Amino acid sequence: LCTLATSVFDGDDYLVPFLQNAAAVERYEDIEHIIVLANSPGREYNTALEHCIRNPGVVLVWKSDDPGLYNIWNHCDSLASAPYMGNANIDDKRAPNHLTELVRLLETHPDCDVASAGLRVTDEASTTWERSDGLEEWYTSDAVSTKKGTDLYKFSDGIPIAHNFPHCLPVWRTSLGSVIGP
Repeated sequence: LCTLATSVFDGDDYLVPFLQNAAAVERYEDIEHIIVLANSPGREYNTALEHCIRNPGVVLVWKSDDPGLYNIWNHCDSLASAPYMGNANIDDKRAPNHLTELVRLLETHPDCDVASAGLRVTDEASTTWERSDGLEEWYTSDAVSTKKGTDLYKFSDGIPIAHNFPHCLPVWRTSLGSVIGP
């Protein structure tokens, strides 16, 4: 279905509920989930290893250094075997159908490179998706809009500037890196 990239650093308080949420995602058995432990001072290794053993699509990578979040995502992109990729941050949780819906959108819109959805927002780390009804929602719309990789930047005098269009938890074509670079 897709490849997910997760960077774990000092995540003892978040990892267990994150992994429970990940395992509850539709078709998780069809997802390649790359979990990178990047020289973390935390005690996440055993928890991540147990999750890896229980879920054959999970790949556990240990790095002796911490190259930073975006470098880890780029590394995962280079390892990905699926045509679609997404990030999975340990302080975020997904709706069960989140990935299947975003992949479906990409498959039905071949001119689209990135898909994202609205968010339910909370500061409570223990909130589960099932208990998230009624929370504040961001980036919601009933309309589907499509973007190409080159549409993901705003420009000022021909120079790309920061633009948080797809926000967190998007799914993109793995080939997007060849369009806009790492």
